[in-house]
Amino acid sequence: MNRKLFGQKIKEFRKKRKLTQEQLADLIGTDDKHISALERGIYFPKYENIEKLAAALNVELHELFYFVDYRDEEFLLNQSIDLLKKADYNKLKIAYRLLNDVIN
Repeated sequence: MNRKLFGQKIKEFRKKRKLTQEQLADLIGTDDKHISALERGIYFPKYENIEKLAAALNVELHELFYFVDYRDEEFLLNQSIDLLKKADYNKLKIAYRLLNDVIN
């Protein structure tokens, strides 16, 4: 588990909810120093605190672990190529049209 990516997700969702670190800390029963350390990737929370974070941030648990937005260009390109290689002909045509519309 990448603690820094997890911390970035916590910070992203906290800001979307317009919460301060102190407010989020109050919602999950901890202090703002704890939230700051989580967001900086100093450590990873216990499972029960992950559940509390998801509830306080009003997100599904799995959303805290979706890191594709934080991957570098090479990773995204390689993953995209791998997905395209798995596609059948019809799905490949659809993917091509979508990519063509987005990029051009």
